Amino acid sequence: MAITTRHGPYNKFDPQKLRTAEIAVVTEGDPHAFDGKAIYQCFSPGDVKRMATYEDMADQIEEAGGEVIDNHIEEKVGVALKACEDATKAAQDAKTNADKVVSSANTAASSADTAAKSANEAAEKALEAVRKCEGLTDNTRITALENAIKEIKEALRNVLATE
Repeated sequence: MAITTRHGPYNKFDPQKLRTAEIAVVTEGDPHAFDGKAIYQCFSPGDVKRMATYEDMADQIEEAGGEVIDNHIEEKVGVALKACEDATKAAQDAKTNADKVVSSANTAASSADTAAKSANEAAEKALEAVRKCEGLTDNTRITALENAIKEIKEALRNVLATE
């Protein structure tokens, strides 16, 4: 029996026509091979396996490795992007909180300024009342002194009420 090897383009390749142990060489157009060329070994009509050359395997390993690397890079970039998004949100939250603290501090400073102004006004009224009390020695002036003391008390109540 003679050894036969069939050959031709992939579109004419029919595994059903091969005989057991026959080899078929596809010379062009095989969609399963990078360069369109392939070798098939027949085990029985219709039962064939594509054989790979060293070059085919190197191409397939490179492609598979590229996919693995691409997937790994995509995964790591996704993790990095998530970390960046989380850090951005944390920074925005910190800025919002800092803005609230600044606003509260400004409000407190304004309230302290208002209280200080009220205290100064009360102190000025108390000094004015003290000036009115100077030189009071007779009974007619005692009434004026009592009125001045009432003014001082009222001024102090106002100071205490504003705090």
